[in-house]
Amino acid sequence: MFFSRLLIKSVFFDHKNIQHLYDLLSKDYPNLELIWKSDLKTVSDPQLANAGVIKINNKTVFSQNEKNGQGIIVFGRLKGKEKQILCLLKESGFTFEEPVINNGIMCLVLFLCLVALACFLNSSYILYIIISAIILLSGIILYALSSKLIWNSEYTLRNISSVLLIIGLLCMAPSSLLTFPLMKYMNQKSLCTMIENLD
Repeated sequence: MFFSRLLIKSVFFDHKNIQHLYDLLSKDYPNLELIWKSDLKTVSDPQLANAGVIKINNKTVFSQNEKNGQGIIVFGRLKGKEKQILCLLKESGFTFEEPVINNGIMCLVLFLCLVALACFLNSSYILYIIISAIILLSGIILYALSSKLIWNSEYTLRNISSVLLIIGLLCMAPSSLLTFPLMKYMNQKSLCTMIENLD
């Protein structure tokens, strides 16, 4: 759902690995596009490139640069292929950056402080504020519990959390945006856990 992406890193920039990933994905996604870049210019010869980008419908799903081997993989645009992609990247020598929860916790605390302040300043709307906050927090909790289902076909819990999150985010906007860093962390942490458990 949200933030289904990971930062990746490799000790080397291998054109063959990127081409292999592209060939694999092209079997299921024929509208994929592989772009080789040298700095900001597009080049046709991979040997001249210092960055590789795979796009679908003009949206990036994978990119890596030669300078430090860093890149990004966006799973939300390649649903159903997550585990296969992770296995391929892991076998190719990629590592995955472990997410940090600090920003998520700080933003959540700030959000709760704003909710308390809103209740204090708007006593006539206190019931609306509390119910909206409970809905949003319930959605976050269910989203955390559903993260372990990321590779499974059963998404009932995640669907329920999605509905609660949408309602809560809309009712508590714009302060609800402060919960995004925590949800981003939970999703990325789930992906990292799956990576550790890959065969």
